[in-house]
Amino acid sequence: KAVVKAIVIGSAIPLVLYIIWLGIILGTLPESLVYTLKSGTDVINVIAGVGADSLSKYVSVFSFFAIVTSLLGIGLGCTDFVRDALPDSLSVGRSKRFKNVVSLAFTLIPPLVISLVSPSIFYRALEFSGTFRLMLFGVMPVLMVWSGRRKGELAWLPGGSIP
Repeated sequence: KAVVKAIVIGSAIPLVLYIIWLGIILGTLPESLVYTLKSGTDVINVIAGVGADSLSKYVSVFSFFAIVTSLLGIGLGCTDFVRDALPDSLSVGRSKRFKNVVSLAFTLIPPLVISLVSPSIFYRALEFSGTFRLMLFGVMPVLMVWSGRRKGELAWLPGGSIP
């Protein structure tokens, strides 16, 4: 029960923030400018040209924290992953701090070099990763729950069963 509660609350918070973000964007901009966002226009500049100056500041702060929290979560997770993947021979006779710095360098330097060499590659990578994310976070959880219900392993999870 506690796990289900944590998952529901943990999923509801980003959902509410995302709905607020969409409300700000779609509620503030005229319809003609909403279509310009599809062309890759900077959202903050578009809102600054349409809305009040204080609204632009709020959107800038919101955007900043969205980027920073994403970077922290992904960066910390990747750093831990790389630290675990590094061979133990690398840290023999050295401090734990050395292994942390090496794992941080392996995490941050390759994406930095790639983004400096080809700045537009990030958008192309996002396009390709969209299908993978759809399968990983959209289709796979549904198939896992369906399989678990068919085997009778998820009787505690609310919902029906599809034959």
